[in-house]
Amino acid sequence: MLTIFGYDSAIHKCVHCDNAKRFCDMKGIPFEFMNVAISKEDGNIQFDDDVINELLHRLNRDSKVGLTMPQIFREDTGEHIGGFSELRTYKF
Repeated sequence: MLTIFGYDSAIHKCVHCDNAKRFCDMKGIPFEFMNVAISKEDGNIQFDDDVINELLHRLNRDSKVGLTMPQIFREDTGEHIGGFSELRTYKF
């Protein structure tokens, strides 16, 4: 199973996040989606601090500055796959 951290398109449109979920659905790959945002007001994204902190911990990072979405992990190995481009070429 994979965990995909990204934006829910109802809050913030992220083509790569949507593509990662669609790819998993098409390939029959089970996944859990972790929405990193709570809302978007006046163009500013309000992040879910608990989800962001979990993601930063998994990435061994201190800051979300420069972090792109989605970020995808393989749960059975704990491996960080990367983003959508890496998922497309990942060998399961």
